[in-house]
Amino acid sequence: MNEQNEKNIPSENREDNTAAEAFKPEFNDLVVDIDATADENSDIVEETNNNADTSSANCAADQDRGENFAVSNEPSESKYTDTVVETAQELPSVVDEVESETQNIETFNTNKVDKPKKSKRNRRHTTRTLIKESNVALMLSAVSVILLVALTALLSIGILPAGNRMVYVGVSTLGPVESASGYASPELLEEFKNSVVIIDVTTATGGGTGSGIILSQDGYIVTNYHVVSGAKKISVAFYNKSEQLSAEVIGYSERDDIAVIKVNATGLRPATFANSENCRTGEIVYAVGAPEGSDFGWSITSGIISEPVREVKIYASDYVLEKKMYLLQTDAAVNPGNSGGPLINVRGEVVGIITLKRSNAAGIGFALPSSGSLELIEAIIEKGNIDGVVSSVSKSRPLIGITGVGLEPGVWYEQTSDGVRVVTEAFAQAHPSLCISTDVAGVYVTSLNPKLDASNYLIEGDVITHVNGMEVYVTYDIMDIVNNFDGGEVVKVTFVRDGESYTVDITLGTED
Repeated sequence: MNEQNEKNIPSENREDNTAAEAFKPEFNDLVVDIDATADENSDIVEETNNNADTSSANCAADQDRGENFAVSNEPSESKYTDTVVETAQELPSVVDEVESETQNIETFNTNKVDKPKKSKRNRRHTTRTLIKESNVALMLSAVSVILLVALTALLSIGILPAGNRMVYVGVSTLGPVESASGYASPELLEEFKNSVVIIDVTTATGGGTGSGIILSQDGYIVTNYHVVSGAKKISVAFYNKSEQLSAEVIGYSERDDIAVIKVNATGLRPATFANSENCRTGEIVYAVGAPEGSDFGWSITSGIISEPVREVKIYASDYVLEKKMYLLQTDAAVNPGNSGGPLINVRGEVVGIITLKRSNAAGIGFALPSSGSLELIEAIIEKGNIDGVVSSVSKSRPLIGITGVGLEPGVWYEQTSDGVRVVTEAFAQAHPSLCISTDVAGVYVTSLNPKLDASNYLIEGDVITHVNGMEVYVTYDIMDIVNNFDGGEVVKVTFVRDGESYTVDITLGTED
């Protein structure tokens, strides 16, 4: 064994063999290319919003909900407080009525004392009955006041739902959020269209249509990187305006699929952004944009937040992982042309930027979360292109730094520029420098990235048999396991060298 072999031999630590089957989801990276190419445990207790007070207040609220956008986060205790005050004000009058009635009874008894037909027993019985009835009424009024005061106190500390507010139990300490049963009013949605633009792009090979969100009055607009990538000309259309304006790209983050463009204009209607970290499963949202092109510009589709944080792995056409993204998942319909457009809540606030959809399934769309996107947008406006900046929206794919080929034991292979090919033993004996063979099944290491940790333990000719205890036979087996980790994390690699098996810990790198 040469010096390199002796230097890289680790201490022996055999691993149990555990078979694992890799799963490769097939996502289409770009919504606009959808026709061309091929799991946090948020538990949500949905309240039925049954109000403790079953008076006509809820009926009126339900009737108004379809007509205007009156969904408030403030507890509606005022109506209960008013009732308590009014009842308390009525108590003196009730007492006065009882005293007055008692005086009337005494006067009546005095006037009727000479009448033989009415006995004292009857008069006493009548007086006692009236007093008892008055006392019962007074007690009921007092009980009502106590109950109303208690109900108001419960509402004020958020134990019971009030109006359209819903308390989500066991989900977050962020506080109450909007009820999933609330809807945006038609007037609000119509007004919001003024903050959305339709983007037509001309490229060297054709063009396409996407959507965008107005960021400022002076013309800054955010969209997807893939909408304006390779653009020779960008035209922006505004709602209810016939004139289109030319735009220039200010900067972008390709990995995060975010780009900022600018038009020469003033007095535009910027959208309001909300913190997407407050989104909860079941919350109603709306997508606004140009599905299938500008002919359907400013179309609105509705749905819910299916998952507030979904890890989505983006694969290239050769099934190599390109990146991981952490996105809002929605079942609101999104189509080519929606890219770069907003996903808004019932208050008309942007919680996400539409970016992609599942290519072979309906009702599975994704949006860049507003919380992470705003940080990138501000950096783009300030610095221009920011590729390489740490992002909460996406992560580069993890790298192990190994190139190899899958071999079967006892079979001779010739190494070629495209990999290996099976040859006869006679050919191998005649060309020993070109041929390889192994006694175990696994991935034969042909090269290593000197910048990554694997090069500190492995050498060319090692045969990797397991990664994290799972058997591997081809390089894609290793990739499938590694893709479940992030750069900086450690995996255990078992390999065979000169007939001996070794296990080492290798720290994964990250693509630059």
